[in-house]
Amino acid sequence: MVKRFIIILMLLSGFTLLHAEETTPAEVPEGDSTTEQETKNLEHLDVILPPVISAVLAGIFMMEDALFYLVEWDDFEVWMKRGTIFSIHLPLYAVSPLQGVIATGVSGGLFASYELLRDQDADFFRNFFYTGIFQTGLYSTYLGYSGNRAKARPGIYNDDWRHETFAAQFSDDLGAFGGYYTEWKSYTLIDLITSPFKPRNFLDPLVGIFSVAGLISPLVKQSHDSAPWTTGKMYAGTWEMSPLAAIPMMLGFFFLESSIVSISEESHFRGFIYEELASNYGHIPAKIVDCVYFPAIHIPQEVFIAEFEPLTIGLNFLNRAILTFYMDNLYDRGGLERTVAAHFWIDFTLLFMQWLMASGEPQEDISAILAYLPELEIRIPLYY
Repeated sequence: MVKRFIIILMLLSGFTLLHAEETTPAEVPEGDSTTEQETKNLEHLDVILPPVISAVLAGIFMMEDALFYLVEWDDFEVWMKRGTIFSIHLPLYAVSPLQGVIATGVSGGLFASYELLRDQDADFFRNFFYTGIFQTGLYSTYLGYSGNRAKARPGIYNDDWRHETFAAQFSDDLGAFGGYYTEWKSYTLIDLITSPFKPRNFLDPLVGIFSVAGLISPLVKQSHDSAPWTTGKMYAGTWEMSPLAAIPMMLGFFFLESSIVSISEESHFRGFIYEELASNYGHIPAKIVDCVYFPAIHIPQEVFIAEFEPLTIGLNFLNRAILTFYMDNLYDRGGLERTVAAHFWIDFTLLFMQWLMASGEPQEDISAILAYLPELEIRIPLYY
């Protein structure tokens, strides 16, 4: 009965989140000029304060996550870490109480599912639910930013920076999918979920190349010793299954995981941080900050994964910085939808192929496949 209740709660919360799009107080009744002026003339600090607080809380949680595996934690510190991950989306209440309640409900449902799987020998899948709480927090920074920016006082933000980007300068030479993202808009969740499958995104050669790379790279670079065609068996996590059952199940799992990660991380890093910096300081300073910040927040996890190997950590930092620069330019080219599409196809194809190459043996944890090819993967790995 409890399991059914949790499943229903998550489905209802997710459905509501899909349809409670950025319906912020900016949508005021016609004719109420006083209310409209009050809700559409926010100063710059009013706009950015809630998402900045969420971003700081997310950074604190990332540091806690690193310390969790570097030092021994007692029960109080574990609950402190859990409290931090839930607190990330709390500033959203100041922008939209409804969306704040929804984010809390989704996070609660994910945490309950995580706990229910504790004794089910399903650690490979269980950690996905906890990671989802963090991703919900990251996405809430974008909801807060986009909701408030739509109510910003005219003149606060400068869209002219887009005309100076590399995409604008070479728009005539980029073919049918050229041009650049000329005007800021607030994307709905449905916009972002469907973005990887929209022709203007999927068929963009700068996006499509990731699908090819994700499919081919593991076959070329990864050992075939753990592949099912070598061992004669196939596992989904620790469960031995037939390929007819395991492959569709894992395709669905990685589709869900990649959708959540690509939407939340691109919304946070490109839709909030890069957009905010570029709108105030220009695209070049914004790219410099983003290319340092995004790889830098991976360092605590890289320390654990790479076991303090400075060369590996440094190379991964450089790889992610280059990929971040690429994603920033994709944002200039097609907006948040374009970067979500690219991020999705990077993660989806690469994660599935990495799992396939390792599926001939049991995988106790998803980190068994995340350790491969970090230079192509841009998701944030968290461990529990």
